[in-house]
Amino acid sequence: MPRYEFKNKETGEIHDEIMSYEDKLLYLKNNPHMQTTFTGMNIVSGLSRSEMGDSGMKEVFHKIADKHPNSPLADRYGKKTIRKLKAKRAYDKHKNRN
Repeated sequence: MPRYEFKNKETGEIHDEIMSYEDKLLYLKNNPHMQTTFTGMNIVSGLSRSEMGDSGMKEVFHKIADKHPNSPLADRYGKKTIRKLKAKRAYDKHKNRN
């Protein structure tokens, strides 16, 4: 059920109630000194990697990185063998030369 905020028009007090929309309409009809208010929404801006922590998603990233070895995802999640690291260094060295 949704949570609604009500403000008392006479005292200015604000309180929360959890009720259905129909109950809210009935509440406002029975209490004409009350009005609904909207103070804003709580928005989560992002999550850190430690909060994500889903090993299943990391496995998916590893599989995608294996299929696309030159992608940024491969740089972050791909398997890094010595051979691949040396090849990447050589590639980067020659790429920067041109």
